[in-house]
Amino acid sequence: MIKNETQPQQENQFPSIDFVEQIGIAEGNLKFLAQADLATFTQGEAVLKALHAVQQAGKLFNQLQRKHDFQL
Repeated sequence: MIKNETQPQQENQFPSIDFVEQIGIAEGNLKFLAQADLATFTQGEAVLKALHAVQQAGKLFNQLQRKHDFQL
């Protein structure tokens, strides 16, 4: 979801939920792009690397959650 930057942003009480939501959106968009016909090999490679990075960030977040024993 694209937020309108001209509107004042409210502080969220649960920033970890926002993080998980945004990582999920990015992962979904990257999976879509990974399946699309891209113009060059380099573009496809960049999408796959970005997808892998987002997936790793999600895994690291889950590890931090378990290590610090906090819940969403």
